[in-house]
Amino acid sequence: MSRLNANNKQIACIKEDVKISITERLDTFLRDDSRTEIVFESSLTSNERKYIHNYCIQFSLKTRSHGFGDKRRITVWKKDNQSVANKESLSLTANSQHLVINLRQFLKQTNSLQTNRSLRGE
Repeated sequence: MSRLNANNKQIACIKEDVKISITERLDTFLRDDSRTEIVFESSLTSNERKYIHNYCIQFSLKTRSHGFGDKRRITVWKKDNQSVANKESLSLTANSQHLVINLRQFLKQTNSLQTNRSLRGE
């Protein structure tokens, strides 16, 4: 199931735990200078692969789905040995860290509510 964003492009709707797992794997991949590609398992659904394609656009990563049927998988590559390790870091106070954690939880809940509403056609 997918929905449209403000630009009328499809947004992949996937389970939150899968989204978090994919995001964590991609973020770890981006920070690892020794890795240039990551291949995701063939058990991903088409919407989960679509989510990866869309997520990778934000970080200028190359993506390609290949294979057919239950053998279809997605590979992600870094362009020109890119990494986020070269980015500046941001130190947060304990209070700021707590606020960020609360904000992330709030946004997850808001996203879940919006997804549920769109699935119900509201």
